[in-house]
Amino acid sequence: MSSDKNKSRSQLIREVQELRLRLAERETSNPGREELHQAGGEGLEQFRDLIDGSIVMVQNLGLDGRIRFVNRSWHVTLGYSESDIESLSFFEIIHPDFRNHCKKLFAQVVSGESIQNIEAILLAKDGSEVIVEGNCGPQRAGNKVTGILGFFQDITPRKLVENALQESERRLELALESAGLGLWDHNLETGKVIRDKRWAEMLGYKLEEIDSAVQSWKTLIHPDDLPLVDKVAKEHEEGRIPFFKVEHRLRSKTGEWKWILNWGKVVERDKEGRPVRATGTHLDISELKRKEEERIKLEALIQQTQKAESLDVMAGSIAHNFNNLLMVILGNLEMALDGLRVESPLKRHIESAEKAAKHAAELSTLMLTYVGQTKANMQVINPSSIVEGMIEVLELALSKKAQLRFNPLPEPVFLKGDTGQLRQVFMNLITNAAEAVGEREGTVTLNIGTVFCDRSCFRHPFINDGLSEGDYVYFDIRDTGCGMEQETLSRVFDPFFTTKFQGRGLGMAVVLGIVRAHRGAVAINSKPGKGTTVRIMFPAVDAQEEIQEKPPVETKDWRGYGTVLLVDDEKPVLEVAEAMLQRLGFSVLTAQDGLKAVEIFREKGENIDCVLLDLLMPQMDGVETFRELRRIKENVIVVLSSGYTEEKASEFFDEITPAGFIKKPYNLDRLRDKMREIFDQPGK
Repeated sequence: MSSDKNKSRSQLIREVQELRLRLAERETSNPGREELHQAGGEGLEQFRDLIDGSIVMVQNLGLDGRIRFVNRSWHVTLGYSESDIESLSFFEIIHPDFRNHCKKLFAQVVSGESIQNIEAILLAKDGSEVIVEGNCGPQRAGNKVTGILGFFQDITPRKLVENALQESERRLELALESAGLGLWDHNLETGKVIRDKRWAEMLGYKLEEIDSAVQSWKTLIHPDDLPLVDKVAKEHEEGRIPFFKVEHRLRSKTGEWKWILNWGKVVERDKEGRPVRATGTHLDISELKRKEEERIKLEALIQQTQKAESLDVMAGSIAHNFNNLLMVILGNLEMALDGLRVESPLKRHIESAEKAAKHAAELSTLMLTYVGQTKANMQVINPSSIVEGMIEVLELALSKKAQLRFNPLPEPVFLKGDTGQLRQVFMNLITNAAEAVGEREGTVTLNIGTVFCDRSCFRHPFINDGLSEGDYVYFDIRDTGCGMEQETLSRVFDPFFTTKFQGRGLGMAVVLGIVRAHRGAVAINSKPGKGTTVRIMFPAVDAQEEIQEKPPVETKDWRGYGTVLLVDDEKPVLEVAEAMLQRLGFSVLTAQDGLKAVEIFREKGENIDCVLLDLLMPQMDGVETFRELRRIKENVIVVLSSGYTEEKASEFFDEITPAGFIKKPYNLDRLRDKMREIFDQPGK
């Protein structure tokens, strides 16, 4: 039987046809099962042996569907015995889902029609389902249809395999669809590539629009990515890497570049080990790439912000302590000069030391400008007029081969800013641009314009402190110079970083500080060999807006009165400030910490007219000391003193506010001005 089961389909068809012919010849009198058993004879026995030995299931049905004869293969396949089928209708063993359909086919055969390639499910005796395939035709006696002849083959194993394969393919299709994967299959011998529908749709094509040649596919790869794709493919085909995996860009039908994760493997090689066939998948990772780029930019922005915050703290702290030292130096030098005769030989040396100390104070101010802590002299200004007034000076920064181009708006625009600080910004940026152009022929262009910005406008690469939306005045300083690589670009705002052999390296750091102080934003775009563009933006204002400034008051001859409690943890500062106050006519009580100040004020507060209080002190700082003094005397007059700027110092206070502020280092004139401002107030 095993050899029979291995017969080809064509052999089975020929055998069925032979059986049908022989049965037709024997059916002249329409013999039933009993007649066939009783007929006898050697020819009939050979005929029965032929039918029973066939793997084809043979059945003979009456016109009422009753089973008249079946062969041994039919019995073996379905498990029914001879006695079982004596009272069995063929329709009873048909699966209910196919029963109505089979009855229709049965009626067609009864009418004389032969039916080919019938597929049905039969029910075996044990209740299992048997899938059969075959043909049915009428059995005739002359011109009269007397029965139905059927020839079937059990195809259950094949159908189970086909169903399992279809289910597997369905699950694979669902998995690929849910994963967004497109399939490709590459015949390396012919160069043809077969792809699925999803692969084409990924690029916006229909499948029939895609050429199957591998070279056509390569034309879709971004030219910058093709060398890498070829390299990885070659390494895998030569067996140096286990699979082919590479990220590259493909051009879609619209011309857009899509990022693709291309992952595949050689699945067939010839006898010599040469690759014959490879298959794999494409995954559109464009969105992942975009998010990754945004993440990298965000991380860079966070790092830049953290770095800026750290530098803010460091620079502010250094400036604060530096100003305390300068307070002692400048104060004592001023007192010494004031006590010298005009003809004293020491005067020149002390004046030289004082000049150097003042330069040091300017450097401290520069550091505070970098961190945006200096107080600007804000006025409503037309920035075009500032640039126009600097053109001659700015042109001197360029070589004779380079040109400066200034493109103002036809109508004036206005912003609120410090004219001196903005001049410094333009000077620094034009100087940097001129140095980038060097001695080559080139241009430096300064454009001014206005733009409305929402918060999304200030994403990377802008550096800002969370600006609000509104109208902004922008300045684009563009040069045709050497440009910068990414490493240099990432450090351009670092203090003391410079690409020049000489220089302090504070140029761009100061630019950033001034822009921050003006509530603006700055961005730099640059590529090596393609020049640099710096864009700075400041909030635009209405031209009618004005800033009221108090006219200067002459205070040189003013003298103070009353008692001042001077509080500072630095003894040298305490001593020089005490001498200044005494020279101004005040009686002075001193305390080197907040606890001592509170103790003195508790004892003598009624006779103390003013407290000159340092901000940062150990044990009890200026804020805590101020609160305790107010508990003792609610209307106590406190002038705060600090190496920080007034803006920075005010951040330490919330519900309470000092009567005044004086920044260290201060000299006698500045102290006189501040004390007169306090003591000459109405009601004092």
